[in-house]
Order: sequence, then C-alpha cells, then structure tokens
Amino acid sequence: DTLDFANSLSQHDSNWKNELSMSANHQLGTFALKPSVNLSHQHERLNYQRAKLDTLARRNLFIVLPSLSVDYKIQKQMSIKGSFSYSTSPANLLDCIDYTDDTNPLYIRQGNPYLKNTHTLHANLTYYLMLNRASQALNFSVNYRKNDDPIATLLHYNSQMGVYHSQKQNERNPESIGN
Repeated sequence: DTLDFANSLSQHDSNWKNELSMSANHQLGTFALKPSVNLSHQHERLNYQRAKLDTLARRNLFIVLPSLSVDYKIQKQMSIKGSFSYSTSPANLLDCIDYTDDTNPLYIRQGNPYLKNTHTLHANLTYYLMLNRASQALNFSVNYRKNDDPIATLLHYNSQMGVYHSQKQNERNPESIGN
C-alpha cells in the first residue's frame, strides 16, 4: 500500500519500432542523384497512474522520412551539391495526455492532448571549388530550415500564488535561412 496516495506516481512505458531504409545512387552524366526513404512504424504504450488519475495511452505511428541529394560536377575541381530532407518527430506520449501533476505545489506540470508532431523541411545548397595553388578549397553554403509545429515548454508564473505552471505546446512555424 502507498502511504501518500495523493502524491504517488506509477508510470510504465512500452515501445517498439520497426524501420526499413531504402536508398539508391544514380549517375546521369555530370549529375549524381541519391534518393532515400526511411519508413518507420512505432508502437507506444504508456500506463500512467497518479492518485485518482489512471490512464492507459496507446499510439501507433507510421513515419516516412524522404531525402534527396544531387551532385553536379561543373568541372574537374568545381561542383554544386544540393540536398533536401523532410523529417517528423513525435511528441512525447506523456506530454500528449490530459493530466495535471501537482506533486510539487510550486511547480505544476500539465499535459496537452492537442500536441502535434513536429515536421522539419531542410534544404541545403553548397558550391565547392578546389584551387591548384597551395591546395586551397572554397566552399559556399546556404541552408533553409522550416519547422512546422515545433514543441516548446510554456512556463507561466503566478506571482500572487508563487506557483509555476508548465505545459508543452506547439509554437508558430519558424523558418531560418543562413549558414
């Protein structure tokens, strides 16, 4: 028996994952194409018990992660390489259930049943040049990244009560261009 039932916690996780990866290399004259795809099936099970809350959550995820790389050889010592990838990152299953953890009354954690997976699009373009003099190399690179529904922790402080409330939420869609 538990001495402090209101503050007791029991959490059991069970996960399994199957992955299949496929890739190819195609040489088309001065172009080299390298497509690939990673297929993933993931099963998650969470048994979360805290005081009167007893939750059994299950989730099956099927995730496709495509990518493509293209190399173009302009001359013997000059080339351009471009790459593209798309990825999905699932939210933590515990963060996706509707719960309130007030074990520490000054720091209260809450779940968010509306939490979405994070999706990332990444593209890169790089120019390579080898100089004969002194074996010098020049590289110029540009990156682009767009995150859809990235997950962040929202922390709210109630100054009257002296209590922090914490909850994971999806942010707006930030983009970044640069190196």
